[in-house]
Amino acid sequence: MNAVFWREYRECFNSIAQDKYCRAVVVSAAGRFFSVGLDIKDPDVLPSADDKDVARKFMYMRDHVAIMQDTFTAMERCPQPVIIAVQGAAIGGAIDLLCAADIRLCTEKAFFCIKEVVS
Repeated sequence: MNAVFWREYRECFNSIAQDKYCRAVVVSAAGRFFSVGLDIKDPDVLPSADDKDVARKFMYMRDHVAIMQDTFTAMERCPQPVIIAVQGAAIGGAIDLLCAADIRLCTEKAFFCIKEVVS
């Protein structure tokens, strides 16, 4: 889930919500895993404020996380039923994505994991 994902996924669901011809949405992934979560190597995913004031850094991060949360809220608000098909791993932020869907279907090899990393 890189910076482009957060923007385009939200825009996609805002557009689908207005589409009177769309009756349902299926979200799936190609490849070995469904999603391994945040792309922490993308500097735009979790940017840091260049401020030494802890409170300002917190507010900057809070605003940034609110934008990411709005991406999943756009899917949750979508009036069409949203079905997610999971194969392989669904890790970290992918769990939040799954929770915002109406229906979740999984293969036998699907697995789920949330691990917080502190540096």
